[in-house]
Amino acid sequence: MNPDSPRIPTRKLRKLELYRIRGAFPWRLFKMSKGVVDLSGLASLAMEFIRTFDEQASFPGEGNDIIFGSLQTLKICGSGFAYLDLYAFFLDNPITELDITEDPVHYGCIDFRIIESIRKLRVGHPNGYPQVSKYSVAAIEPLFESLSVAEEAAIDSLLFPVPEIIQWVNLRSLHLLVSIADTACMASLLCQLPSLQELSVVSYSMDRGDAEDMMFVDQSVSFENVDEMVDPDGTFPINESLSKLSIYAYTEFDSFGLYCLVCRLPNVVRLGVNYQFVAKMDVLLSYFDKVDRYVTVHPSIGKQ
Repeated sequence: MNPDSPRIPTRKLRKLELYRIRGAFPWRLFKMSKGVVDLSGLASLAMEFIRTFDEQASFPGEGNDIIFGSLQTLKICGSGFAYLDLYAFFLDNPITELDITEDPVHYGCIDFRIIESIRKLRVGHPNGYPQVSKYSVAAIEPLFESLSVAEEAAIDSLLFPVPEIIQWVNLRSLHLLVSIADTACMASLLCQLPSLQELSVVSYSMDRGDAEDMMFVDQSVSFENVDEMVDPDGTFPINESLSKLSIYAYTEFDSFGLYCLVCRLPNVVRLGVNYQFVAKMDVLLSYFDKVDRYVTVHPSIGKQ
């Protein structure tokens, strides 16, 4: 920035988006009053950081006195490339919509208390390609185990494992891009989300045998714990609020397992599946007498 260039006034600024930030956030772009950048009126902030070889620093950076306080929408991409603690800086803001786009190797830099009071959450990945060849499930567990009153969530851009424990009990709508979506994992997930009305899942496979090929190398260890949460031979309802369920699998699709799952979801009336399995699921749900309602089966689609 040319030192003679006019600086951006902040008093009436309500929305700010900065992309392709190399290193630290460029606070020098903004007007200061007595050494302070006052962004207390800002309602929406989006920041995208790109990878550099600089060391991580504390946000907002040494010598910067920055004031926020009214943020309702926060969208962060790649902060782990630049900062150690960016999310903690915004804990006192009334954020209702949050977009976290980070590589799992940087999840240790996220203060997940930030999701506690939000209403809408999206979790993604900076580019959809892993920063390392293999991850551990332990890296992402704090995300799902943190309390949140979010009502809508989307987890995409990377093939995450289905969470073993999830504390987002107010969820009404959930979209997941996952590696293995076998019906036992789905049952375990659904029994922890009593308010969920819509669930959309795009998976690599519905067969646990494919877990060893996934980027989260230790996710198969969690299968035993998942199996203990829901009796696979039980008949009691798993979730009584869900009305719409969609499951798409790129490789192995478990038609009969999905039928058994729907039998334990008494209010599901719409079911989305791979287009080539629509007729088969329709026959299963119509032929067997365990489903005492009409379920509309329609094609679902994979990741767009």
